[in-house]
Parts: sequence; structure tokens; C-alpha cells
Amino acid sequence: LKVYAPWCGHCKTIAPEFLVAFKAIAHNENIMLAEFDGTLNEANEIQIQGYPTILWYPKDKSAEVVTFNGGRDMAGILDWIKDHSEYEWLAPTPTETEEEL
Repeated sequence: LKVYAPWCGHCKTIAPEFLVAFKAIAHNENIMLAEFDGTLNEANEIQIQGYPTILWYPKDKSAEVVTFNGGRDMAGILDWIKDHSEYEWLAPTPTETEEEL
């Protein structure tokens, strides 16, 4: 989950990288990326220290939510997801990659 602010420069910088990462994992049915505007939405259970705040919610609902600490590019985002996902990672076929990206 990416929590962003529309006026945030860091959010604007990571937005295209997040979009490419989203497209790169589209074939992984058990992994979902989402985002919401933290200035328009309230989520009491989320501690926002700054924007963007990126969180991983594990499959096991009793497990701790993980705060993003990866690289702020597509490769860093994907590596971080791979490190935290409980599901088998499915790489796209070359045809899927060309069509999606």
C-alpha cells in the first residue's frame, strides 16, 4: 500500500516507478499493489511519518505490517516485494513484459 500526498515531491518521483512495478507484477494474482491519497483519507491504524509511506500487509493477518525500506525505483520496489511475499514469484513471459510495459 502506498500512501501519498499529491503535493509531495518524493511521491511524484516514485509514482512512475510504482506504476511500472504494478505492471510488472500484474501476472502475480496473489500480490496486489494499491495506493491512496493520505490527505483525503483517514486510516487510524496506519502511522504516517512522511510521504510516501509504503507498507506491506502479509498474507497472515496476525503478522506485523512491514514498512518499506527498499530502493525507490522499480527494481527496488520489486525486490522488496519479492523479499516479503509469501507466494511463489511468477516472472512474466517476454511477450507479457513487452505488452504491459
